[in-house]
Amino acid sequence: MDIALEHALKRDYPALYSDCRESHFWCEDGWYPLLRALSQAVETYCQENGIRIHVTQVKQKFGTLRYYYGYDATLTDAQKQGLFQIVEDYCDRSRRICENCGLPGTLLVSGAYWHVACPEHADGGLTPAAFQQLREAKFKQRGLPPEGPLAARRLPADPKQDALTYRRFVAIRLAHYAEEMAEARTNCHRADGSAPVLHYLAGSIGSGKTLLSAPLRRQLGIAESAWVDVDRYLPSLPKDHARLVTMAREAIRQWLPDEDDADLAMGLIPAANEPLPELQVAYLLSNADWRRGLDARQNLLVETTFSLAGRFDQVLESIRAGAVVDLDYVGVHDLDTLVQRVQSRALGSDRVGIPEAQIERNLFSGFTYAALVAHLARRLRVYDNRATMDLNLQADYQPPLLLEIERGVILRQSTEPLPWWAEILRDVALGADMGVDMDALYH
Repeated sequence: MDIALEHALKRDYPALYSDCRESHFWCEDGWYPLLRALSQAVETYCQENGIRIHVTQVKQKFGTLRYYYGYDATLTDAQKQGLFQIVEDYCDRSRRICENCGLPGTLLVSGAYWHVACPEHADGGLTPAAFQQLREAKFKQRGLPPEGPLAARRLPADPKQDALTYRRFVAIRLAHYAEEMAEARTNCHRADGSAPVLHYLAGSIGSGKTLLSAPLRRQLGIAESAWVDVDRYLPSLPKDHARLVTMAREAIRQWLPDEDDADLAMGLIPAANEPLPELQVAYLLSNADWRRGLDARQNLLVETTFSLAGRFDQVLESIRAGAVVDLDYVGVHDLDTLVQRVQSRALGSDRVGIPEAQIERNLFSGFTYAALVAHLARRLRVYDNRATMDLNLQADYQPPLLLEIERGVILRQSTEPLPWWAEILRDVALGADMGVDMDALYH
């Protein structure tokens, strides 16, 4: 967007855009009137409800407007939903407004670039349906399947196709570990109450948010299901527990991959005999960065994605040593939300930007191995963290619980149908048939 138009938005709506840098307006000038109308609607809503938000990024993606924001205070669910509906309405309007000039337009694809354009600015673009037909025809001419490693990235993502792809790869990994998994699942589900518990947290939550291991929670008087802001809580730990935290960090450090290798995924799955008394596995941090095992404050808490095969082998080793596994999976599976969270945190630290393709790849790999752990776990809890507004999570933020399974039995399920990724985890944890023709996958 022209710099003069960006300055005009910041001048007229300072409460919204004081934290938004010039480089964050990634769209053309034709949407300027739309952005003014959206800004006015959001500002009016905030004033009427006595709340304040700060816009972190404005851009065009896959042809339509994306408007990212956060807030410092706690909002009610009704306030969050009200803001969400306003933003969604204007983002939907962007599908019908030429990004270049503001006249009525149509969503088009020019090459691999998606944009909304009027006839004058169409640049030979095709509608998405026509583009897909042309693309499939080209692959057919070359004797290639329309989807596969050589195909272009699907735009936009199709949840049904994503579900099928994830389910296929999870089924492949389950088959690969079939014998070891059968033994480990039996040992884990039949272990008595005195067995050491390895409590894993996987997925995407806010920086510093985690669940503490059961022994530490009990000794500190923290409820089993409570989410704790670790960074705020650590200074108040009793001295003996602070000593255990130090020991845990040193043990965690040994498992960190080479932080200079950006392609390696993060993970921590210590063996059961690691020197972690009472903490057992300490606590595990996952904040959707996935590039390093250290968070922005270098506090040596580890993000778990289970992406490395060697890490999963350590899960099996731990169970053979007599431990049981509990898994809490915090789901997003909205690539836009994850990319925005990663980029937002990178801006507030000394980290460089992380390519979207790497975030997508790690999301896929992390889920695949987390699903293997879900199959073994004595207890699986799945949380829903898809909210686009909670990029700067509040101290009392707790993602809603979707599903709880213990020893292959459903204890709680809060919604029907479940998101596709939660359905996969449920089927894996129950030992249900994955509905995948394994023979066909290898032909």
